[in-house]
Amino acid sequence: MAEAIGMMEGAFFVPKTEIFAWINKTLKVNITKIESLASGSLYCQIFDIIHPGKLSLSKVSWKAKLAHEFINNYKILQQAFLKCNISKTIEVDRLARGIYQDNLEFAQWLKRYFDLHCGGRAEAYDAVAKRGGQEPDLSFAEGGKPKSARPITKPQTNSPAPTKNQGTSTMPRTEKKPLQQLNQTKENKPVSVDSIKKIVFSDTISDSQKIVQLKGLFGAPVTEVTNTIEEEEKLNL
Repeated sequence: MAEAIGMMEGAFFVPKTEIFAWINKTLKVNITKIESLASGSLYCQIFDIIHPGKLSLSKVSWKAKLAHEFINNYKILQQAFLKCNISKTIEVDRLARGIYQDNLEFAQWLKRYFDLHCGGRAEAYDAVAKRGGQEPDLSFAEGGKPKSARPITKPQTNSPAPTKNQGTSTMPRTEKKPLQQLNQTKENKPVSVDSIKKIVFSDTISDSQKIVQLKGLFGAPVTEVTNTIEEEEKLNL
């Protein structure tokens, strides 16, 4: 039904002061900020003048203050657009968040559409009575953009303090090596497992002699060799 209104048309060069004067006179309100249009309620009422009966003003929320509450008003407006076969896209998310440029451009488009299709209906239109005597609450725009509902965040949980057993030391742990990795001489020559066990588990030589013999076979610490052998013995039991 509505002809296209291009971006380079004169409608999109209308200053905001002219937009304010037009809306204030037509709807008997007093807006001084483009962001005041973000709730969508005034857009709905302008459309009601152009196409009477295509949307229900009784369902419009005149007291909405938060961005997510404005969505209902835009749904009403979108449904009216569909009824009138208007292909204009309503950028609900950006308009409801009070983005200045988006609201300015939509208001400019709506004024041009109003001028083309309204005729003389605005003169006889009683905006206050149509709203049921309600005054649109525009206080949400006092700080600029409307406030968004506070997002739900997961409560932070304090991590339990480390126990004595857990410790907080940053000292690197000694990596346990399998016996096959330790079974190498300094010259990287293999040594039989039996010869290692013979030294470690011998009852005929002292511990000091065992250490000397093992040092002769391995570059690894003796305790590491002994622990590894003992662990392997347990697994074989």
